[in-house]
Amino acid sequence: MKFLPPASDVSEALAVLAYDALLCLLSTEYDLIHWKFWTKTRPSPAHGLCLTNLPEEMLVEIMKNLEWDDILTIRQCCRSLYRLSRERSIWVHIFQRYSDTVFAQPFFLPKPLECCSSEVLENRVVSWWSRWKKITKGSYDVPRHSFDEKAIPNLTGPLLPLPSGHYLYASPDGTIFHGDLCRPGLGMRMFIPSPFAGAAFNVETRVSIDLHSGRDTGAYTSGFPTIFSIAVTRQPGIQLPGVVEIWKVTSELAVLTGYSSRLCQSITEDSQIRIGSCSILGEHVAYMANTGTSNFVAVVDWTVARAGEPQALPRKYIPRITACDKLFLLPAQRIFILSSGRAYIWDWGHACPLTTSVIEAASRPWVSPQWESPQSNILSPNPLSMPYRVRDCTRIVLPCPDHVLGVSIPNDLDVDLATSVTTTRLSVTSLEGRTRNFLWLGYTKAIYYANGTLWICITYGWPDDETRTYSYRSTLTPLSARFGNDAMIHYDEARCQISVFRRPHGLVYAVLGNNCYDWFFGGDGPGQAALGTSLAFQVPRITGPRALKPKGTLAFDHDGRLESPQPMDNSDDMQSRTQSSACRLLRLPHEILVEIMKRLEWRDVLAIRRCSHFFHSLSKEREVWVAMLENDLDTRIPRPFHLPKPLEHCSSEDLERRVVDWWSGWGRFESGSGRTSTHGVNSNSSSDEARDERGFDTRTYTFDEPNIPGLSGPLLPLPSNQYFLYAGSDGTVFYADPRQPELGMQVLLPSPFAEIEIEESVLVCTYVSVDVLGAGCADVGGCENGLGWGPEALKLDEWESTTQTLFPRTFRLAVARRRGDIDGGNGMSGVIEIWDIDSQIADCTGVLTGYSARLCIRFREDQGVGVNSCSILGRYVAYGAYSPVGCFVAIVDWTSIRPDDDGNEDDPGGSDTGRSFTRTYVPSVFVDNLLLLPDKNLLVQSIPVLFIWDWGGTCPTTTSADEAAEASFISPLWACPELRFRPLHPFTTPFVVRGCTRLVLPSMDRVVGLTIHPTDESDSSFVPSNSAGDGDDLAVGCRVICADLVDPLHSGIAQYPCWFGYCKGVSHHSDGSYEYMAYKWPLDGDDGFLQPSSTGITPLQVFGDINPWIVYHDELRRQSLGFFESEEGVLGCVVIDRAGSSSA
Repeated sequence: MKFLPPASDVSEALAVLAYDALLCLLSTEYDLIHWKFWTKTRPSPAHGLCLTNLPEEMLVEIMKNLEWDDILTIRQCCRSLYRLSRERSIWVHIFQRYSDTVFAQPFFLPKPLECCSSEVLENRVVSWWSRWKKITKGSYDVPRHSFDEKAIPNLTGPLLPLPSGHYLYASPDGTIFHGDLCRPGLGMRMFIPSPFAGAAFNVETRVSIDLHSGRDTGAYTSGFPTIFSIAVTRQPGIQLPGVVEIWKVTSELAVLTGYSSRLCQSITEDSQIRIGSCSILGEHVAYMANTGTSNFVAVVDWTVARAGEPQALPRKYIPRITACDKLFLLPAQRIFILSSGRAYIWDWGHACPLTTSVIEAASRPWVSPQWESPQSNILSPNPLSMPYRVRDCTRIVLPCPDHVLGVSIPNDLDVDLATSVTTTRLSVTSLEGRTRNFLWLGYTKAIYYANGTLWICITYGWPDDETRTYSYRSTLTPLSARFGNDAMIHYDEARCQISVFRRPHGLVYAVLGNNCYDWFFGGDGPGQAALGTSLAFQVPRITGPRALKPKGTLAFDHDGRLESPQPMDNSDDMQSRTQSSACRLLRLPHEILVEIMKRLEWRDVLAIRRCSHFFHSLSKEREVWVAMLENDLDTRIPRPFHLPKPLEHCSSEDLERRVVDWWSGWGRFESGSGRTSTHGVNSNSSSDEARDERGFDTRTYTFDEPNIPGLSGPLLPLPSNQYFLYAGSDGTVFYADPRQPELGMQVLLPSPFAEIEIEESVLVCTYVSVDVLGAGCADVGGCENGLGWGPEALKLDEWESTTQTLFPRTFRLAVARRRGDIDGGNGMSGVIEIWDIDSQIADCTGVLTGYSARLCIRFREDQGVGVNSCSILGRYVAYGAYSPVGCFVAIVDWTSIRPDDDGNEDDPGGSDTGRSFTRTYVPSVFVDNLLLLPDKNLLVQSIPVLFIWDWGGTCPTTTSADEAAEASFISPLWACPELRFRPLHPFTTPFVVRGCTRLVLPSMDRVVGLTIHPTDESDSSFVPSNSAGDGDDLAVGCRVICADLVDPLHSGIAQYPCWFGYCKGVSHHSDGSYEYMAYKWPLDGDDGFLQPSSTGITPLQVFGDINPWIVYHDELRRQSLGFFESEEGVLGCVVIDRAGSSSA
C-alpha cells in the first residue's frame, strides 16, 4: 500500500487506497513503468473517483485477494472500510487460500469453519505470522487450576492434546480420559475404555493421533477434524501380552461438548515382548517392541490384522533399535525414528523385512536406514510434539544443545532420501540440559525453560517459506515456584494458549493467554500490562514496495477482541486524545451475567459464546439451559418433550443438545462428517447408491427369541425412546431396546389369557397406549380435565412437575386385548387393563435400566364384545368395541370402577357377564385408530376419514354394550371428508402447546397440521357448527384450524414407512428412498423454527434391500429407525444416524 498523504482530506486517502487495492488484482506482469504510469495519470479526487463509490460487493471481492496485513492496514482509514474488513467471507477466503499453500498442517481452527466468526478466523490467520509479545520485566500472577484428583485417582498425563483443546490422561488400568483445561469443573470424561479395566496391576499406556490422513480424504475441509483415528498401546506391568487398539473418534457437536469413540481393531501382541510408544498414519500403526534382550520397531497394517492371533500377525520390522526416543510414521511408507541422539529415516515399505515371528524380528541384524542425520547429539523432543506437513514435504522440529533443528522430508515416493532430506538451523539458542518436558517446539514458535524463574519464547522461520515470521526472542516469568523443577509445557496454537502442567500426573496446571493476543503482537509496544487489562500494540511493520506506516494503533481488550478504531486523522493532537472508558459487560458479576443469559434466545447464547472463552464458559452454565427449557416448555416447545434421562442427571451439554436439536430441525442430523461408510446392512445397492449413503452410519439388529411364539411389534415407544413395547401371541407385553437385542425381551405386563388354553392358530390381539400427556397422574386418583400434567393435578410443586414431565419416572399405560377368534362366536370378551409403570433409574448416573409395573384396574367388556385400539389420558380410557350387533367407541372413567366390580377377575376370558360399568359411547363407528385429546375431545379414524367428537358434551352414556352398539350415528363436531388421510402412524401422539392441541396428519398428497383451540360459549365469537371441511371450522366446544404443513407430499406408499413429528418428518418415495423434511406451523411466526415451510434434506437415504413396515425418528438420539419382520418371522430394526452424531 502507498503512504497516505499528510493532508486531512479523507477523500484523497481513499482515492490512493482505491488505486492501490485495484492494482493488487492486476497481473503480476506490470512492472515499475506501469506502476509509475498509473500513479501519474490517475485522476484527482475532484473527478469524483473514490473507493467508497464502488459497490460493497466489489470492495469485498477486492479485499479477498489482498494479503492479511493489507487488510489490517486498510481498516484504519475509516469506519466504512473497517466494517468491510470484518466481513466473514473475506477471512474465510483468506483462510482457505493459505491452508493449501502457506499453513503447515495440522493447522486447525478452534472450532469448525461454519461455526467460526469473522473475529475467530482473523485471529487464527494473524496468529500464524505473529511473534511473541515483548516482555522485558515483571511477571504475571497466573492462577493455578487442577482437576479433581480424588474423582479418578492416580491419573497420569497429559498423554496428547486433542484438536478441540482437550488433553488426554490415563488411569493405572489403561482407561483414557479427556479433560478441558478451561473447564476443570466438568471433570474428566472417559474417552477410551481399557481391556484391563479394573485391574489391580499398572498398565503403561501410550497414544498417537492421526491428524494427517483425514486431510487427504477431505475430512478436514471445515478446518476442524470431526473424525480422526487414535492408536493406543497398553502394556500390563505383569506377564501379560500387550494390546494395540485402533479407535475411530468422532466429535459429538460442532461446538464441542464431547467425543464418541468406536473400536476398529484390537491386536494382542506376543507375550514374549513388551510394547511401548506408537505412531499411526492411515492404515498402518508402528510401535516399539522389547524382547528383554533387544528392541525392534514393528509396522503393522491394522486393517488386515486378526484379533487374538499374534502368531499370525505380519509385521514389517526394523531390528536392533537401541532406544527409541520418538517415532513418526511418514507418507510414502517411511518412518522417522529418533534413537540415542541421532535421527533416522527408513523406507519400511521396500527396505524392511516382513515376518510373523517375534524371535526373527528380534534376532535379525541391523538394517541400514535410507537417511541418517549428521547431528549425533539431538535431544529428546517434547512428548506432545508432532510432525508437520506443508505443500509436498513433511517437517519435524528437533532440539539440539545449541540450536533448533528443522528436518524437511519430501513426500515423493521416487526421490532419493539420502540426498533430498535437508536440515536447517531454525534458531541458535542454548538448550543444553533441557529435558523434553521443559521445552516445546512448534513449526515457527518455541518455548523452553531457562532457569528457576524464567521461560524463553522464541520465533523463527523456515528459509523456503514465504512467510513474514521473525527471528525473535522474548522472556516469560509467571511460573516461578508454582510447579517446581518438574513441569511440562505445551502451546495450543489454535487457541493461542500456553499450558503448563505439574509433573508427574499433570492434573495441576496453569493456562496463560486464553485469547489470541495476550501473548502476541510485540512490536515496540508496552509489555508490562497485567493479564486482564486492555493492551495496545502497534501493527507489525511490513516491508516492501507496498509498506505503510500506520498512524494509529489497534487496541485489543482482555478478551482478544479488537475495539473499533476512530476514523483516520493525521492531525497533531490525534495522539493526545483519550477515549472515555466504556462500560464493559464483563465487569458485571458472574451471577448477573448468568441471569442475563437465562433470558436470551438459544441462538443468541450460541452467538455470544463465540466472543471469548469467558463467554463460552458462561454459556455452558447448566442453569442457563435449564431456565431456557423451562421458559420455552408449553409456550414454544410443545409437550410431550422428553429428555434422555431425569433432569437432575442431565448435564449442561445434554440440555443444550436437546434444546438446540429441537430448534435446528434436521440441522444436526444433516451435519455429519460424510465419511463413515455404512455397515451392517445386507444391501445390494449400486455404487451410486452407496455413494449417496456415504456419511450415514447404518446398522441392522435382529431379535433372537425362539421361546416367545408369535412375537409382534413394536407397539409403542416408551418415554425416552430407549425401550419399545412388543407383544406375544398370548397377549404378554414385553419391553426391549431394539438397538441392543442381545439384552433380550423383558416381561412388562403378564397376559390374563396366559393360563387359558387357546389353539395355536388363535392369537391374542394386543393394543397399548401410553399416557404421555398425563404423565405423573399415577399418584393421583384422576384429573378432572383429563389432561393431568399441571401442578394442581399432580399435587406437585412447579419444579417436580417439570422434572416429571421431561422424564416421567412414573406413568400410566392402558392395554386392551381380545382373542383373535372372537368373531367366531365363542363368547369371550375383550379385556382392558390400566397399569402404573415405574422407571428404574440408576441413582448415580440417571441411566434408565428398566421398568416395573403395578396393576391399577382390570375390567372387561360385555359377553361377545371385542375391542380394538385404545387410548388413555388421565383418568379416562377409550377403546373401539364391536359385536354382532354393531360397533362403537367407549370412553370409561376407570377410576370409578372398583376392583370387585369385575364378576370373575381371575377368569377374564370366562363366560359370565360380570358387573356393569358406565361408559360414554360414540355409536355406529368402526375404529381403526383413536386418540383421547385434552378438553374431553376424541379423534377417531375410520380409514380414510377422520372425526372429532366432544364426547364430554354431546355423547350419551350407558351400562349396556348392546345399547351402545344399536344406537344411531352421532354427527361429529369436525370431519373432513374431502381429505383421504393415511392410516395414523402407530406412534402418533397429540401435542399440547399454549393451551391448544395439535396433531400432524398425513393425507395422500399433503401433510395437514390440525390445531384444536378450546372455546367458551360465553365468547361472542362462538358459533356452534357441525360443518365439515377444510380450513378454519368452529365446532361446539372447540375451534379447529387446518393448515398444510407440507404440500405437495411426494410419497408412493400410504402405510407406516412415513413418519411425521411436530416440526419434521420422514417421507417414503416410490424409488425406495426417504426424504427428510422440515416444516413449521403457520401461526408460530417468529417463534417458529429456522426452516422454511418445507425443506428437503438430501442425500436421500435407503434401507438397502430391507423394507421396514414402520419408520420412526428418535429425536433424543438423532437416529432413524426402520422396524421390519423377516420372512422367517424374526423381528429386527435398522438404525440410521450420522456417523458420531448419535448420543445415547
